[in-house]
Amino acid sequence: MLARRAGLPAQAVGAPTAGYYWPSAMIREFVAILYDHRVTHAVLLVLFAVPIPLALLTVG
Repeated sequence: MLARRAGLPAQAVGAPTAGYYWPSAMIREFVAILYDHRVTHAVLLVLFAVPIPLALLTVG
């Protein structure tokens, strides 16, 4: 993602990951993507998560 953003024609090959390290690496990468696209995710959160509690409040 970083090379693409910099406009570099790069290719990457993943290295083997130890089994005990895999969960923390996945969580770290997931959080990094959330952080990288934080405005988009904030807008989606407002669009999808806010109407549900409001609908539940109006029904009850």
